[in-house]
Amino acid sequence: MEIEHTSLARRFRAFTLEHIRPSYFRQEAAGLFNPVGRTELRGVLREAYRLRSKYVHKLNELPKLLTLGFDHGETVQIDRVTLLTIQGMARLARHVITEFVKRQPKVKTEKYDYNKERSGIVRLPLASQYWIGKVEGLSPSVGRKRFEGFLEQFAARLQKPDAVVTDLRDVLTKVEEMLPQMNATQRLPWLVLYHVFNGVMPKDKQMSDFSDFQKRYGPEIKSPSVEAMLGHLVLETHPEWTLAAYERVHDAYFDNRDRKSGLKVPRILEAGLSLELAEKYRAANDPEHACELIGFAVENHPGHARLYELEQKFNPSYPIAWRSVVFPTTKATAENKETENASPLPTAGTSD
Repeated sequence: MEIEHTSLARRFRAFTLEHIRPSYFRQEAAGLFNPVGRTELRGVLREAYRLRSKYVHKLNELPKLLTLGFDHGETVQIDRVTLLTIQGMARLARHVITEFVKRQPKVKTEKYDYNKERSGIVRLPLASQYWIGKVEGLSPSVGRKRFEGFLEQFAARLQKPDAVVTDLRDVLTKVEEMLPQMNATQRLPWLVLYHVFNGVMPKDKQMSDFSDFQKRYGPEIKSPSVEAMLGHLVLETHPEWTLAAYERVHDAYFDNRDRKSGLKVPRILEAGLSLELAEKYRAANDPEHACELIGFAVENHPGHARLYELEQKFNPSYPIAWRSVVFPTTKATAENKETENASPLPTAGTSD
């Protein structure tokens, strides 16, 4: 920290001194009381940075002569040390900033759409139905975004059976052509999306070559991953992962969901992830850990009455069915009917 502080202080002084014009000591200083001289400038900058650091980081008061408020000029001396007053620092800052701006590259006409800066205009993200099914602009890097959009729609349909899930067959047809050129990281969300879409849609709306696709790319999504975990959750299939591996993926989701490279799904599906893991621990005769995970789900979806009720009335003798907890029973039942014949994600055991 001392090295970093020294470096920042040196950069502050160097930048300031580099942007001082001769006029600062001539025309601009005319008529001022106690303006700083060139040979004093490096020293007053050093003291200004030191006082600022003590004021901000240690809450030390500034010297009274700097804060009394009367017009005492641009510099004062305290114990033979010359200091810039607030007035002196203000003039120096204006001079340096103005000079910095003047030195920037200039263009005759700046190409900029100022319409977005008008009063009353707000930029908001589009709902997924407006972009998830578009083939235009499709690239390998948008797989996570499309997967997130589809899961948003799926979660909405679990709550409202009449909610629309976008037909992605045109997108997935294009993805089939692009997959060989993608690396493994880019492919993973697309592969899981492909399986999940075909798993929840009726037969007449599935991709015609889905079976061949599963044989070709199925092995790539057998290993534990956040994408695969979400796919199994939606399709209500159960991978043959060890409990430790499943929990690592569960924790990785919550650790990375707010990063640019992470996946983020609606809270009801996040609760489903935790309840699904809780059920695995309950089945493994570890009700304590199961109860902890239920509490984790409650605190990450605060205010959800049915989750809270499960926490209060948890009975290790009965399985935890996440959909019947998170959603009203009738809606969960209707959705289960649609997915009971779903094609599951490929599964495989993993060593831990």
